[in-house]
Amino acid sequence: MNKYLFFRTDRIGDFLLSSILINSIKRNDPKAYCSVVCSDKNYDYVKNFHLVDEAILFPKKNIFKRIRFYFLIFLKKNYCTIVCDGKKKSIFCAILIKSKIKILFCTKNIYSFFFKFSFNKILLDSKAESKISEICHVINYLNFKYDDKDLHSIKINSNKEFYKNINFKAINQSSFNLFHLDEKWIFNSYIKSYKNIEPSVYELKQFISELILISKKNLIITCGTQKNILINTLIKDFTFLTHNTYFKKINSQTIFLFIDLNFFELEYIVSKSKILIASHGSISHVAASFGAKIIDIIDDSETIFFFKWSNHFKNYKKIFRKNFNLLQKDIFKSL
Repeated sequence: MNKYLFFRTDRIGDFLLSSILINSIKRNDPKAYCSVVCSDKNYDYVKNFHLVDEAILFPKKNIFKRIRFYFLIFLKKNYCTIVCDGKKKSIFCAILIKSKIKILFCTKNIYSFFFKFSFNKILLDSKAESKISEICHVINYLNFKYDDKDLHSIKINSNKEFYKNINFKAINQSSFNLFHLDEKWIFNSYIKSYKNIEPSVYELKQFISELILISKKNLIITCGTQKNILINTLIKDFTFLTHNTYFKKINSQTIFLFIDLNFFELEYIVSKSKILIASHGSISHVAASFGAKIIDIIDDSETIFFFKWSNHFKNYKKIFRKNFNLLQKDIFKSL
């Protein structure tokens, strides 16, 4: 059994990209044992991910938990240690860990210079065409072969306990598109340097009505783990169905509105959708894994960044953030 240790002490979306690498390693090395060092933001998800044999939480501040973490992690002997997050704390841990092969993904030139003797392979973001090309480099370095099926790394968890808030009847009754209306649509809740795409209440309602009429499919609206001001406004026009599900009829189509979903529940809904409309995030990576069509809204100030992270997406259409009235026209053209 070969033991692989991955450092991914950031968010779920970052881990989902690395899950492609883990998937490829597991396919090439069926006896691989994969451990992932996580943050508190992705730990609950990673520990239940089907490709992960062990999830290890990196303690945030507690000094005693930190000492225990370092003690346990340094006792591990790995075949391969891969720092996927490029963070200093992960790099220093990896340097001290016993491992035959050490690989570092990093974004800073200075890291690639100072740590070049501590790692067998360093992949610098600025020199890579895309994130998937970096993954392919690692796979080749390990003498494995990459296959496009490695992209489909997500698997719906069979444990029904993860889906307590899902109304399966609403999801499974017919085909639907998914509109993910999270905080990234709210100007004051997201990156201020990005263009404002926040719709007025009237614009949002009109958009939803036209989306239904043009697509001729049911629509599900989600907001992830938290409601926001737009969702709170929409709920008033919907009829209560269950504790977290609301619905509204427009002609022969139905709109379902889900609130208070965990990420596994959101993942399940994405897996059943035909088209995802969302501001780029972890949900975009989920849709890519399941092969749904993606209408991905990004800011043109970071075109290269988004290209690197989404270059492997199939059935993909990117749209630049702009005034909502213009943005919705681009969305309708992309359906």
